[in-house]
Amino acid sequence: MKHLFKYIVGLTVSLMVNHIAMAADTADVAHPTESLDKVVAVVNNDVITENELKRRMEIIKKQFIEKNTPIPANDALVKQVLEYMVSERLQLEVAHEQGVTVPDAAVDEAVKNIAGRNNFSVDQFKEMLAQDGYAYEQFRNDLRTEMILGRVQQRQIMSQVNISEREVDAALKQKALTANRDQYHVGHILIELPENPTSKDIQVGEEKADKVYKQLKEGLNFAEAAASYSADQLALQGGDMGWKQLAELPNIFVEPLLKMSTGDISKPIRTQNGFHIITLLDKKSEETQAKFLDQTQARHILIKTNAITSDADAQKILNSLRERIAKGELFADLAKEYSDDPLSGKDGGNLGWVSPGDLVPAFEAVMNKLPIGEVSEPFKSNFGWHILEVQGRRKFDNTKAAEEDEMRRLIQNRKYQEALQEWILQLRDQAHVEIKAP
Repeated sequence: MKHLFKYIVGLTVSLMVNHIAMAADTADVAHPTESLDKVVAVVNNDVITENELKRRMEIIKKQFIEKNTPIPANDALVKQVLEYMVSERLQLEVAHEQGVTVPDAAVDEAVKNIAGRNNFSVDQFKEMLAQDGYAYEQFRNDLRTEMILGRVQQRQIMSQVNISEREVDAALKQKALTANRDQYHVGHILIELPENPTSKDIQVGEEKADKVYKQLKEGLNFAEAAASYSADQLALQGGDMGWKQLAELPNIFVEPLLKMSTGDISKPIRTQNGFHIITLLDKKSEETQAKFLDQTQARHILIKTNAITSDADAQKILNSLRERIAKGELFADLAKEYSDDPLSGKDGGNLGWVSPGDLVPAFEAVMNKLPIGEVSEPFKSNFGWHILEVQGRRKFDNTKAAEEDEMRRLIQNRKYQEALQEWILQLRDQAHVEIKAP
């Protein structure tokens, strides 16, 4: 089992937690004797059995051992694992209702990618699974489940994630003002408050957060504390948020982090959904490097085929135009007269400066090989038949646009994670969940 946790690094965090346990969970359906397991939780019309919980607990404990992290007290860990399983069941229920599926071909491609990222062939990867007692078909089923969860989450959340140019500009200005190009490895604990909390709820939450903070300052391992107390989805990963830039983190974390040194623990930070405790696990500098694009200035003449103009006709027309250009007629004049491209045609066929990926592959393949000043032989793309001329090539400084794109991605990731957490909490609040003593 140790080998498995070491090598399956291409999977998402939740699959790393669940992959073997989910296989065991599914096996319960095939064994009537296990259907008599004691029920430890009712989740709408589904149940979680004691055997399922025990198997999941075993996997979580192995993960803590792999990370050399103290295993939390059993009662606290049981509560966290059970809540995670409830959350998982609720999401799968939504996926089923919405008809979210993953075809075999997509699962096979995912397996191939995971094996490749770990420098294995698929056959070698199967052997590694077998050595750890994990049947390949079980792995595929678990991977399919994880992919379904990913798809239903994206379907629910992406429409809620909107990013304005003002947000991107503000984040870039903050980055410039703080001269901060660092990455932060952050740990997080959430002491959750109920929706519309009473003053009593807030007092209880604050007292619990203060108690956890005091224990941390007295030496309690942060990952152990997160797994014991945190209501965040990363609790069973020790609250590890991974390496983040400031733009990826909740705004309320930024100011404390800028003042923290490695190993520091923040006092509880109050937000609408609870009290947060963060720790700076590590920090590393990120050097800004200029990003240059190989750009090409080109123009073309397009002849589209239809019921009247065949492929042979289009080639004949373009060959004739190519000969006229060779004899001295202007490319731009012929493009204005003959090109079927309504945008570039009126501009003499001019496409301007184009970057890799701007044009269809068939066009770029010819353009990239063509010397400056030459007119190509007629060639076909999905738009029709073309001749083209390369007018120039340059290295274009794309640093500013690349920084904007990166900042947009970071903000999107932060908003996605925040919306996902909120959606999962809503699912939990709206569901019929009955936790029984394990």
